[in-house]
Amino acid sequence: MISEEEEIEEKPNVEYAYLPSNYFTESENEEDDKAQQIINEYNSKIKLPKIFGENIPELNDEIKQKIYNIYINKYNPNSPQENNNNIKSSKNPSIPMSHVVRFYHTKKTSINALDIDNSNNRLVTGSSDGTVKIWDFNSLTRRPKSNHSVDCSEEKDFPVVSVSWAPSGGFFLVCTESAQAKVISREGVEEISCLKGDNYLVDIRNTKGHTYGLRDGKWHPLEKNVFLTSSADSTLRLWDIYSKQLGIDSDIAHKNIFKVKTLKNKKIPINSCNFNRDGKIIIGGVNDGSIQLFTTKSYLPQIYIPNAHENNSEISSIVFMENNRNFYSRATDNTMKLWDLRKYTKPIKIFDNLPSKSYKTEICLSPDEDYVLTGTSVIKSKNKKNIEGEYSKVKIFSTVSHELINSYDILPNSSVISLKWRKKINQILVGTDNGYINIYF
Repeated sequence: MISEEEEIEEKPNVEYAYLPSNYFTESENEEDDKAQQIINEYNSKIKLPKIFGENIPELNDEIKQKIYNIYINKYNPNSPQENNNNIKSSKNPSIPMSHVVRFYHTKKTSINALDIDNSNNRLVTGSSDGTVKIWDFNSLTRRPKSNHSVDCSEEKDFPVVSVSWAPSGGFFLVCTESAQAKVISREGVEEISCLKGDNYLVDIRNTKGHTYGLRDGKWHPLEKNVFLTSSADSTLRLWDIYSKQLGIDSDIAHKNIFKVKTLKNKKIPINSCNFNRDGKIIIGGVNDGSIQLFTTKSYLPQIYIPNAHENNSEISSIVFMENNRNFYSRATDNTMKLWDLRKYTKPIKIFDNLPSKSYKTEICLSPDEDYVLTGTSVIKSKNKKNIEGEYSKVKIFSTVSHELINSYDILPNSSVISLKWRKKINQILVGTDNGYINIYF
């Protein structure tokens, strides 16, 4: 049986960071010799740390394409050469999609969540196999390996659904489909676990923790000790890491609880949750297609938007803009929508034809909020023909004109799920459903 390390040796898991210097060692072809010279010059100028922080030497499109084609032919012969929109300079130079470093979290798993700390030094990724991995950019090598790996599945195959760094960067939140969220240190040590509520209590307000599996979680944008979780028990809950620890396991109880409106008071999962930018508003995307908003002190929703998305579609992501009035929502009804809290009865804009088969497909805003990004899935119809082409995509729209700015092919027969665009290093991080982490710069 081939080990993962042996398979990496056969087919490098880092794409387009740099190229093998001995590719054409035995070649007698003049064109290959020229390409080899280009590769050697390119490799001599680029060091891996620069990819994660500093500017790399600019190469014209012709040289980039030449190098790219050589690389793809060697290590990925099934990729068509004409699929080159990951190599050509983007139409807008402020969009960092001209180069990519690609590596595995775990093969054949879904990267349901990723986040990078405020110092831009550590990346955390969470996958459907229940593992969380921490990557230190300062110590990455040609074949990246995580610095720490944590199994959060509790031996019950619970997938990770959300990870979120605390503003301090000292620890991060992990939510799996168990009922208990965990706080993990940057060194991979579990620091805090949340209490599981009592399923037999009739009044859910008397429970001290979630009674059903989690669906999402976010750290407070400003408060370093407060985070939010949402669950299949129809509640959102605020937690404080400095709360009194209870029981034998020293778990903490929630600080506040919020109950969404549901038909006939049935329990419906709240698939996504978030804060607005100042942390005064809490929002939840419910699996009946509704979006519901709370203040941090209200038990019931202050704003209720029924049928925000199709009934029974899973609202996978909600993101507020800096003005705290507008927000975007994404769902498995293959749409993304823009809303305004001043006129929330219908969306300002509907972005359709965005196929999504993942309940965790994210939305991401550019640091200057000029663009909004989301990923798509390759979905096969009944006649087994792919919809929207054979490649998953990252689609970038203007937040002003709402027009499609660009569409980038990511990987064949896959889904783009997690997305982040970091300001200081100007890089776009993409997680897919086949275990790849992609860093674009």
